[in-house]
This record gives sequence, C-alpha cells and structure tokens, in this order.
Amino acid sequence: MFTKQSSETINITIDFSSTLGVAETITTISSTTITPSGALAVGSSAIAAGNQGVILNLTGGTTGSYYAIDIKVNTSSGQILVYNDHIFIQPAMSFSSWDSVMVIILRDIIGDMLLPYQYTNTSLKSILVTAAMMTNRELHFGTSYTIDMGNNTISPDPVGVPDHDFIGLVCLKAAIFIADGEYRNAARTAIVHRDGPAQIDTKGIAENLKNVAKAALEAYQKAVLDYQFGDGSLGRSIVSPYNAMVVLSRGLESNSK
Repeated sequence: MFTKQSSETINITIDFSSTLGVAETITTISSTTITPSGALAVGSSAIAAGNQGVILNLTGGTTGSYYAIDIKVNTSSGQILVYNDHIFIQPAMSFSSWDSVMVIILRDIIGDMLLPYQYTNTSLKSILVTAAMMTNRELHFGTSYTIDMGNNTISPDPVGVPDHDFIGLVCLKAAIFIADGEYRNAARTAIVHRDGPAQIDTKGIAENLKNVAKAALEAYQKAVLDYQFGDGSLGRSIVSPYNAMVVLSRGLESNSK
C-alpha cells in the first residue's frame, strides 16, 4: 500500500520483476485505472529504467480515502500482466489530532476504508470516546487522561503525548463495540424462509459476525496482556494504519482453526 497527502504530487514505482521471466521486459503500459475515479489522478505513467517496472505520477485525492490502483502491461514475451494495489490519502497534518488519527486507525481495523463509508467520522469519534473512558478505567497508563463524553474530548491528546499503547487499546476496544453491535443487529433480524425448493437463510451472516465479534474481543484481550507484560511493540503495531487489520485477521485465523 502507498500513502500520500491530498496536496502532494508524488511518483510511485510498481515493480514487476518478480513476475517477469529471464530477460523479459515491459514493452508497453496497456492501462492504468484508479477506483473510485475523480479525485485521485494519474498525471503520467512511464516504464521505469530497466524496463521491469512502471512509474506513476499521482496527484489529488480525498483525505481519509482509499483508492484501488490497477495497472496492465504488455511484455516482450507476450504476457499481459496486471498489478493491483491501494493508496491511502492521509491527513495533511503532523499526526497531532486524536480525532483524526484514531478514526483512521479504527476505520482500518473494522474494514470500513472505501467510500461510501458505512460509519461516519462523527459516529466513530463518539465510539472512540466511549471506548477511551472504559479502557482508561480498566488499565493504568503513564498519562492521566480526562475523557468528556458530553463534549467528545480526550485530554491530553494521546497522539500528541504520544501514547501508542493507549491509542491502540482504545481503537481495539472501539472495534469490539462495533463488531458486537453488528452481530446483535444481525442476530435479531436473522431469518430462514423456505418456499418450495428455494430458501433464504440469513443466520449464516449472523454467525459470521459473531466470529468477527469474538475475534475483536480476543484481539483486545491479547493486547491488554501484551501491554501489562510490557510488550513495547503493541501500540506501534496497531497505530500504523497499514498494520491495524493484522490484529483482527490473526484473531479470525485462530477462530477458524
């Protein structure tokens, strides 16, 4: 995954060398597609030196959004190769605002990264404040935080401290609330309807969401143990917007075993 700010114009290099044969090279760029289209634009594209990669010039993009990049190239051996990746448009800031940074991290953890969002930034901020209040009561942190649920504030700003453990644990706690809420809503409306040979069964959806909620809880519980036993890598591994999903994916993998 690549990142940029909306105000930046950057060049990214896509390396095809691992999919090319011996002495095989890229001859032409067939197509370059950005999804969703519009805000993020490809200024230019060119074959990189050595003819085994592609350089894209990217500009624009909407802050907080993820875009899919698809590139198709032709090679000297007659292959048509397709490369897929994503680019995240990060806030144009010095990561000093919890209500921007933690919303992005939480959105990454729950998989709500592409427009249109399922959850608004405002709703995620409210969930984070509730999670912060509960996490702050459950655990002791080196910084004393004041959580005001009425005004949706956390003081001091944990991003400005910086307190990676607090940020990571609060985001995981918030993910539990969301996953549990989605499971309960699905369970309430789950139906099995049969009409002759046809059948509509939404109980499977509820069961899948139950597993996601269980994985979220287990991820938080493991993170708490890591924090209590002084694993300094905890906060940083969660805070990175590119690694956050690993936390839940590991939990889901353990549930499937």
